[in-house]
Amino acid sequence: MGKSLTAPDDFVFGTEEGKLRTYHGTRTMFSRFLEKHQLHDKGIKFHALRHTFSNMLFEMGENPKVVQGLMGHKDVKTTMLYNSIDKKTQYSSAVSILDRAASSMEM
Repeated sequence: MGKSLTAPDDFVFGTEEGKLRTYHGTRTMFSRFLEKHQLHDKGIKFHALRHTFSNMLFEMGENPKVVQGLMGHKDVKTTMLYNSIDKKTQYSSAVSILDRAASSMEM
């Protein structure tokens, strides 16, 4: 559609004119999306988008301080509360990284 989505001043929920959509306008747009796709009765809440956003970043290994900045949290502890990624998976991933690093050092 010829719209930029990756520039630093682009909005996720912008108007057709590229301006910031109001909270009410964004909620209305989200409600219409749920209706259109027959998801309105599935218990999907608008705020869950924030959790999905942060969890995706955590799954990709993003630094918690970066996620904190993007989420607009004052304290990284708040950001970490959003992280519902399985801890066992995170620990296994971290150990695998260390194992690979140690293997590459061996001669």
